[in-house]
Amino acid sequence: MKKTLLSIAILAPVLFMGCQKTTGSEKAENSESIATSDKVTTAVTPQTENYLLSPAEFKQKTSNGDVVIIDVRTAGELASLGYIKGAEHLDIKANDFKDKIAALDKDKEYYVYCHAGGRSASAKKIMDNLGFTKVYDLKGGISAWLAAGYEVAK
Repeated sequence: MKKTLLSIAILAPVLFMGCQKTTGSEKAENSESIATSDKVTTAVTPQTENYLLSPAEFKQKTSNGDVVIIDVRTAGELASLGYIKGAEHLDIKANDFKDKIAALDKDKEYYVYCHAGGRSASAKKIMDNLGFTKVYDLKGGISAWLAAGYEVAK
């Protein structure tokens, strides 16, 4: 019994030290260049701010005009429900979706949405993996946008 308690007392601090929170300077170190064999790649610092926006937040942030709104629904969905004014249409189900996304300027802010939020979450993940760092998603999709009473273009 004493050996068990002594073992726990010795191992507990060691286990908890591995679960410490990363400090800001350690995060910066983790996002710097990483050498791999004969080339150097720069790791992308993940987006830490809230990226899932309510319709009101989405509307406010996209009213700036210096942002890109991307509708990832199908053409049929755009025709039936309309789209948020100024949105570019990039169908996530299209074979060339990733290629079109990869060709976009990674320094801009992107606001993505779909019908209810599932496909836009997938689009955000794709964009994150491609190195985009400013991608925001409309929580609940265009359904939530319409339920909030906001206008759409047809």
